[in-house]
Amino acid sequence: HFINANSGWTISNFQIGSQLYLNVYKTTDGGRTWSTISDTSFSSLRSIGFADSLNGWLGTLAWPGTVLYRTTDGGFNWIETIQSAVTDSLGICGISVVDNGHVFGCGRYFDPARFFKTSNGGINWTVKNLNAHITTLIDCHFFNKDSGFVVGGTGNTFSNRNGAVLFTSDGGETWINRFTTAPRGQWCWKISFPDRQNGYISLEKLSSGMGSSVYFLKTTDGGDTWKEKVFLNSFADE
Repeated sequence: HFINANSGWTISNFQIGSQLYLNVYKTTDGGRTWSTISDTSFSSLRSIGFADSLNGWLGTLAWPGTVLYRTTDGGFNWIETIQSAVTDSLGICGISVVDNGHVFGCGRYFDPARFFKTSNGGINWTVKNLNAHITTLIDCHFFNKDSGFVVGGTGNTFSNRNGAVLFTSDGGETWINRFTTAPRGQWCWKISFPDRQNGYISLEKLSSGMGSSVYFLKTTDGGDTWKEKVFLNSFADE
């Protein structure tokens, strides 16, 4: 996540032998150099977002444990914010920061499907159960405090899972389904809007094979309609 051309953060999880490394990295020179920020309380880092140079939020897949952290000093120190015991909030896969007050999150990769919302900079959070609309939630993107998308999938197993795109115009109080993919065992992964009208959603699947095409979704009308596009005709072609 970058707040301008120079300042940004990224996260990583990797293991060497029995040692697990969970790090936040920060750059102030456009990625030429990075400082490493480690915290022994971290567990399975998953998403990160900042409102400005100081205030940011970090999502994890910790269960049991802390699924959301907050920083007020640019990421050098992190405050435990949401525990996994809070209404079965077992992980935050996606974070979307609108401003210093309004932050949204969603998760998790397997289930349950939970939507997170704060209007006071992460001091207090509302957690909603979206299992009536979707099985898994992986990412979100909000244009403002009211309008935004969450994406993930529907279906109890990976082989029968479809991608699903939900939209809200009232800050997450109500949701409508804007798109469901064809049944290919693929589901929505990450969402991005380079501008207000043009958006993209990547799809993920676990297995490959001859003729197993890879798709992504594209909108040119701000997310009102979506079309499936072929990214790669077959994994076996590469």
